[in-house]
Amino acid sequence: MPSVGRLNRHHEDLQRRVVAFARTAGWSSVVMTYHNAQNGDVLRFASDSTGLYVRTIPDLVLSNGKEALMVEVKSHTSTRYSDATIELVPLITAKTLWQLMGVRTLYVYEDPNAGISAAWWAHEVFDRLPVKAIYVGTQRPEWDRLDSQIFLWQFSGVIPRDVPVVRIQPQGSGDPFVVIPEATLRTLLPWEETLGRVLGVENPHEEVAPW
Repeated sequence: MPSVGRLNRHHEDLQRRVVAFARTAGWSSVVMTYHNAQNGDVLRFASDSTGLYVRTIPDLVLSNGKEALMVEVKSHTSTRYSDATIELVPLITAKTLWQLMGVRTLYVYEDPNAGISAAWWAHEVFDRLPVKAIYVGTQRPEWDRLDSQIFLWQFSGVIPRDVPVVRIQPQGSGDPFVVIPEATLRTLLPWEETLGRVLGVENPHEEVAPW
């Protein structure tokens, strides 16, 4: 299992490279994470719906002054497996914001051990981007409320009803998450290419050094 320090270092490095990549295309970046805000740590253990939403706002907003794009940076450094684990609440929030308001959220992902670089739109998960299952951590006292919420999301069609929901007791926060299979990740374009197309970069692989 990778150390938290190693994971954070790679995440920070990837975020810096995304910001630098956007800058070369004429886009500015705004860091949105709550822990960078004054008194942000007070939200660290807020587990109601509002607290979960604030804690899982995407890392960055990119803008060229005319339009904007939300970017969630994800890195994976485990040598045990190469699937992507993605928190469920921000994913559902992003999908809902897309459906109601057209807000775009792009996930930028790297796994240096597996040699995977990928990007995908949040609103395409479940539909065009299949997942193995939804996993709910039962170590949190409110896990049954989250379990009920997932049932409502399935009932309302936000999550397909055929997606399995698995109850586990993992290490970590216990926040519900989905798993995107390695095989699916390897079918996606590198994040530089996908983000470059969105930002209008002609030769995206020339804009940023490989990791």
